[in-house]
Amino acid sequence: PIWRVVLIRDQFGTMPLYYHVKGDGSVVFGTTVKELLNAGVPRKLSRSGLFSYLSYGCVYTPYTLVEDVYSVPAGCAAIIRKDGVEIERYWNPSFEVRDWNCDELQDAINAELIRSLHEQTAHGAPAAFLSGGIDSSSIVSLWRQQYDGEIRTYCVNHDDPRVNECKWARLVADRNHTKHAELILEGGMIRDWLDEAVASYDQPSVDGLNFWFATRLLKETGEKVVLSGEGGDELFMGYGQFIKHQLAYRYAPYLRHVPRMFGAALDRLAPSEKFRKLAMLAGFKKEPYYIPRRILSDWQIAAMVQPGILEGISRLEDLELLKTPMLPDDLLNRISWLEMQTVVVDMWMRDGFQTGSYNGISLKTPICDIKLAELLFT
Repeated sequence: PIWRVVLIRDQFGTMPLYYHVKGDGSVVFGTTVKELLNAGVPRKLSRSGLFSYLSYGCVYTPYTLVEDVYSVPAGCAAIIRKDGVEIERYWNPSFEVRDWNCDELQDAINAELIRSLHEQTAHGAPAAFLSGGIDSSSIVSLWRQQYDGEIRTYCVNHDDPRVNECKWARLVADRNHTKHAELILEGGMIRDWLDEAVASYDQPSVDGLNFWFATRLLKETGEKVVLSGEGGDELFMGYGQFIKHQLAYRYAPYLRHVPRMFGAALDRLAPSEKFRKLAMLAGFKKEPYYIPRRILSDWQIAAMVQPGILEGISRLEDLELLKTPMLPDDLLNRISWLEMQTVVVDMWMRDGFQTGSYNGISLKTPICDIKLAELLFT
């Protein structure tokens, strides 16, 4: 018989899954990289993982910050044999675009959201994070339509009026008659908890502290399970970020013939982020999606690390796993699908899992639903 190990990850990466193949062919795997390190995996920095983190603000699959420790992609199986590792995708929507009637589509979306919500709340009524945004507000409103009992909602309140969303959350809570509470986040709490929050991390993320403080505050209420709106912006194209992606695809065919050296020089002189991103498209012949997602450009990263550390690294856009033919032809579906495979899996879901697990909170994400996603991709 052929010796092999098969590791299978769910379609939305709700739970991380990491593996390391030892020199003798045996496999170590777990839901955190720390588990693998505690099992004796060598503590060596992954240069590709570091580049991914500095480029995008999180370590994108399949990399981690540890050399030879890899993340199984969402919706895939990692088949590990003595002669190597093969990644097979078992879930890929058809992306067959339909000419929907608007009312028919609205009914279909509502039906799938209600079904997903029912499945997520069937074994008890969890609480819900409520920011006042469309995704969390939709979850609470649809939940109230189907459920007459007590619904508990929570919003994080802090003293920065530019990003304080509590007034919108109160409107939604009042409209849906929820038992609403505001979780007060003060500067002193951040100072007191910051070292603990960073030490608890498994893989770093520029956005993860939001999750950490929210789940720590929720822990103080005694809640154990909470509904959250992850995936809403990515599946329903809710971010202004998507306009930048569309522009990247529009300009990429013209800029890919410009020499990379010319683009790198423009990148250093660019007066704003918009022009920096255009400069990064120069000579870039890979998927344009990745450029608007960049936080730091190559020369900025090179200035931060030791000379030569980025030579010969593997870049995300070079991976066969994310190339055609599995990408949809329709541009909006293409951007949405890549968002689900990168940002949702490696930032929202991973941050929710690692911070929630540490603080004893289980996050449920009814918008990240297989049937709903497959519907939206039509």
